[in-house]
Amino acid sequence: MIEVIYSPDWFYGKDIIIDAISVVVLVLIGFFSWRFHRIDKRNQKYRLLAAGFWMIAASYLFKILMNFTIYYHIVRTTNIGFVEFTTHQIVQVDNLFFIGFLIFRLLMVFGLYMLYSLYQPHSKSNALLFIALLAITVLFTTS
Repeated sequence: MIEVIYSPDWFYGKDIIIDAISVVVLVLIGFFSWRFHRIDKRNQKYRLLAAGFWMIAASYLFKILMNFTIYYHIVRTTNIGFVEFTTHQIVQVDNLFFIGFLIFRLLMVFGLYMLYSLYQPHSKSNALLFIALLAITVLFTTS
């Protein structure tokens, strides 16, 4: 079984704290952008800015979630003739990690696209860029 390690053992837990602080900062930036949007409703850029930062904050929440792994205990009993073998095994469930990683990447790319679209006019090339980024994200998420 191949195990992917994103940080050294001594850094476990500290990266969750750093990501949690990042979530708080991103939510605050989004909140203040939304407040500016409420003051000047004609300028829609503040709403897009708030949505982009909130998407990135949500992606970091999924990144925090994927740091947790589920373990469960299995006891197997096998009879071979008169002999009975009992094995104890601890199994790790990686579904939470893979789903969290996929959602993290998709929300991050979508939030960055929202921030990118603030400064570039909406056109077909922007839509194609977004689709290409999503395709690349989904492709590299499986690895």
